[in-house]
Amino acid sequence: MAFSTLGLPFSIESSWYLVRRNDLDGARRALQRLYGPEVDIEIKLAAIRMATQNEANHTKKHQMGRLRVTACGVLGNILSWFLINLYGRRRLFLLGMTAMSGLNILIGILDVVPANAAGWVQESLTVIWAFVYKVSIGVCVSILLGEVSTPSLRAKTAALATATESVFGIAMNVAVPYMVNPDAANMKGKVGFVFGGLGAMATFVCFVYIPELKRRTFEEIDIMFRNRVPLKKMGQYHVEYTT
Repeated sequence: MAFSTLGLPFSIESSWYLVRRNDLDGARRALQRLYGPEVDIEIKLAAIRMATQNEANHTKKHQMGRLRVTACGVLGNILSWFLINLYGRRRLFLLGMTAMSGLNILIGILDVVPANAAGWVQESLTVIWAFVYKVSIGVCVSILLGEVSTPSLRAKTAALATATESVFGIAMNVAVPYMVNPDAANMKGKVGFVFGGLGAMATFVCFVYIPELKRRTFEEIDIMFRNRVPLKKMGQYHVEYTT
């Protein structure tokens, strides 16, 4: 630490930092001190300016994409307040799963078919995907989790669901970087085929196991499960109370 402190007066300011601050004269002086007076540093300075500008454009584009996704997510959440009781849990969930699976597959197709506007369309489909998720699955999952479990098992059911989500989340955090990394699988938009295929299989499972519990009380839900009412028929089932 002491040696580092003694060397501070002799250290050279980062030319990259100075270019980002638009201090080009300071960047020239820093590069000249680094490479010596006999080296022409204008080419190096131009390369740093170009790389810095590309980085700034990429960051701005990324931030704009995040603002669009966030805005669609907020709009989707607001619409879900009304759609969840209008269309019901089962129908909204299945529509969301089908649409999201189709969007993923379409993103994969656009990565295979060469087209000038393919990248722009893929970005647009990603925003639409986020909107569909927020308006359908994003709201249905938490509601179904509380409705399908009995009060005595609700805490355990929530804990099991949280643990399952964490396990799959860890798996995705490991697999996705490998799939999109240019030095690894480098699948780019073709990951849409992976998630589209997984989504199609999950949609079939949801079609079999997701019940319709719109406007049902917890007592009615318990009675239907106790009577072993088929999940697809719970929406039309008439609960008879016995005294």
